[in-house]
Amino acid sequence: DDQLFGGDGHDLLEGQAGNDILDGGEGDDYLLGEYGADTLFGQAGEDILDGGYGADSLDGGAGDDFLYGATGGDQLLGGEGNDYLEGGNGYDTLFGDDGNDTLFGENEGDRLDGGAGDDYLSGDAGNDTLDGSAGQDWLEGGTGNDSLNGGTEADNLQGGDGKDRLFGDAGVDTLNGNTGNDSLTGGIGNDLLTGGGDQDVFVVQLNDGIDTITDFTGVGATANPSSAVVQELDTLKFSGAGLVAKNMLLTQSGNDLTISFEGIDNTTVILQYFQWSNLENLNKKGGRFNRIGNVIFNGQSQITDSFDVFDANQNSAQVAKKNTVTFLNDLDNVIQGFSNSKDVINGQGGNDTIRGLSGNDLLRGGTGNDTLEGGTGSDRLVGNADHDLLNGGKGHDTLEGGNGNDQLYGETGNDLLEGGNGNDQLYGEAGKDFLIGGTGNDLLEGGIGNDYLFGGADNDFLIGGTGNDLLEGGIGSDIFVLATEPGYDTIGDFEISADFLGLSGGLTFNDLLISQGTGANSNDTLLTVEDTGDLLATLSGVQANTITNAHFAVI
Repeated sequence: DDQLFGGDGHDLLEGQAGNDILDGGEGDDYLLGEYGADTLFGQAGEDILDGGYGADSLDGGAGDDFLYGATGGDQLLGGEGNDYLEGGNGYDTLFGDDGNDTLFGENEGDRLDGGAGDDYLSGDAGNDTLDGSAGQDWLEGGTGNDSLNGGTEADNLQGGDGKDRLFGDAGVDTLNGNTGNDSLTGGIGNDLLTGGGDQDVFVVQLNDGIDTITDFTGVGATANPSSAVVQELDTLKFSGAGLVAKNMLLTQSGNDLTISFEGIDNTTVILQYFQWSNLENLNKKGGRFNRIGNVIFNGQSQITDSFDVFDANQNSAQVAKKNTVTFLNDLDNVIQGFSNSKDVINGQGGNDTIRGLSGNDLLRGGTGNDTLEGGTGSDRLVGNADHDLLNGGKGHDTLEGGNGNDQLYGETGNDLLEGGNGNDQLYGEAGKDFLIGGTGNDLLEGGIGNDYLFGGADNDFLIGGTGNDLLEGGIGSDIFVLATEPGYDTIGDFEISADFLGLSGGLTFNDLLISQGTGANSNDTLLTVEDTGDLLATLSGVQANTITNAHFAVI
């Protein structure tokens, strides 16, 4: 077991037999371990280190070095500089450290870590583990079942042959599984993913950004895909709170399908050259394939028949099964869910009529002029685009008009109505309702019950109805309608210079008594019917002497 020290200059050190220590010192040195478990230190200079036979340890040190492990399970450390590391035969560990390094694992199952810098890593043969670490790295798994981790920054990962696991980590990464059943995870950042044939799994985690998949293979527009199709099926696996079938949204933009989730930002998948009708999960009884499909949602360990996608020409009167998520097509569909079922029905395109029946349903209209009827139960109705008609039915419902000039009817129950963009009409009807007009010139009518009405932006028309209601117009010139109905209104934001009071049901300005409140209402104006003393409305924060007949209009 020898110890050889080169000192200054360009040295040649050869260990031969035994477990030797070779230290080149300064200069451009050539260190050859030969037989035994040798330790080689290149130190400063552009050195060549060859471990030879045995389990060797090679440290290039400073400078641009060449390290070759040769035979045995070797450990190679590039050190400072742009180094070239080659493991050779055996289960080797290669660490590039600083600089733009090149690492080749060669045979057997090797571990490669690029370290800092823009590195090139190739596992070659064997089941290898590659980690780019810092820098913009290029990783190639080669043959075998490899694990590739890009690390920080923008990396390029190529799986090669075998069943590979690719993880982009942070940065804008490019991943290609190539042949084999691969698992691809883009990680944080807007990544480009290609499975490369066979059955690949694309893992999408919460807040990963926008991932684009170039070659996703779907079930197809059939309930009985062939064995050849099944063997090429790809899977999207979503992981993270809220990434479930109920929240999934499908948007077709030309040849590409965008998958997003309602209420969740920064988690989007784009499937290039893919039609939504090819996306499906199926449970098949008997035969070779019992569970086939494309999507595993958060909290699931396998494919389940959790959603159904209509074919382009399909026109059914009822969804396929209870308690599932259904995506319609671009036809003008008339469809209903099941009684006592939590149905989720997405209209997609077309002028659809969708009825939830009983149960707590979620109905989305999509594009087109849609009619949504919740029925019995606490339902959520979302109009989305265009001019929609939403009817909550019985139960405590949530109605969202979205874009377009929409009509929203809460019916019975304590309902929440949001008009969204457009000139909308909101009717709370029976119950303690909450009405929000949003953007546009909206009509809000509370109906029966103690309601809250908020007009939002632009010029709104607010009618409290029966009950003790709270009305706020928001921005714009708003009209608050007064009537001799049971109950009174509290107007929270009456603007002297912009808003008006509407007189309905035969009321005139001469019928009113306008007075300053007292006690807790000392800063408010009280509007009462002079003959009966019935309180019509309270104008919060308004002085009575500022109200004139110019603020009133007969409706």
